[in-house]
Amino acid sequence: MSTCMTCGAEVAEGDNVCEACFNRPFICPQCGGPKQGYQEFCSEACAFAAEPHKFHLVNCVWCGVSFRTAGAARYCSGKCRVATHRARKAGDTTLIVTPTGLALRFAILQRDNYRCVYCGRTAHEARLEIDHVDPVSKGGAGGMDNLVTACYECNRGKRDVILTTRPAWI
Repeated sequence: MSTCMTCGAEVAEGDNVCEACFNRPFICPQCGGPKQGYQEFCSEACAFAAEPHKFHLVNCVWCGVSFRTAGAARYCSGKCRVATHRARKAGDTTLIVTPTGLALRFAILQRDNYRCVYCGRTAHEARLEIDHVDPVSKGGAGGMDNLVTACYECNRGKRDVILTTRPAWI
């Protein structure tokens, strides 16, 4: 005897799914939408909503952003996975940010003396964020040399614009 890969019930030797699971409609128990094959949920979002205890927080190896995963995912999106693959294929081995998440944020803030590099305001005067000088959406890397401290207003004002002339202090 073996067990059903979906519900764990005993099944005949050589089978991997019981008859009840085989005949069950492919509907997500969380949202009621359609799901693929024998997956338990239709998406990772539904799986997280139903079972948050099974997920853990990791940092993307390309951009350093934190995201939740139940598996061994290393990238927050397909774009980051492709960008890392292309860069490695081109021979760039300096892509993966050594400090990640909060450690990376702290390292950037400390390097920039807790000041916005665009307007000079400090943490006491404005909410500080980490900004990609060359936006990731336009091909910018996730390394420390492309990250700077920016206040909320400057970061929103710059958006995903590539600076034509890069200031000397960046």
